[in-house]
Amino acid sequence: MFYFTRITTLCFALFLAANQIQAATFYVSTSGDDSWSGQLEAPNEAATDGPFRSLERSVAAVKKVQREAGTQVKTAVRIRGGRYERKTPLVLETVGSGNSDAGTVFESYPGEEVVITGGMMVDSWKKT
Repeated sequence: MFYFTRITTLCFALFLAANQIQAATFYVSTSGDDSWSGQLEAPNEAATDGPFRSLERSVAAVKKVQREAGTQVKTAVRIRGGRYERKTPLVLETVGSGNSDAGTVFESYPGEEVVITGGMMVDSWKKT
């Protein structure tokens, strides 16, 4: 009986390990830096690591994780509050989109408002 219990436990553990979907979370912030890891919600005290600055850098990080670990990785990009001005379109390709079991989610950081705008800000406009 003891032997059967050990075998059953081992098989269950192997089943869980084989079907485990990993997770990766990246952060983007207006106070970030694209040379950082993107794995911290905010810059550290030494200002040597923290969130990414650009959405493009987060997309590249998602693609790298999926290329290295396979598509069985749930990825999330949490965008900190602020205004993100776009001069060019943000291209999201299928490489970074995951699959039905492990997708990629772009979301605002909980409780913060994110504004992503395109075009150029015209601040000296006058009605004639």
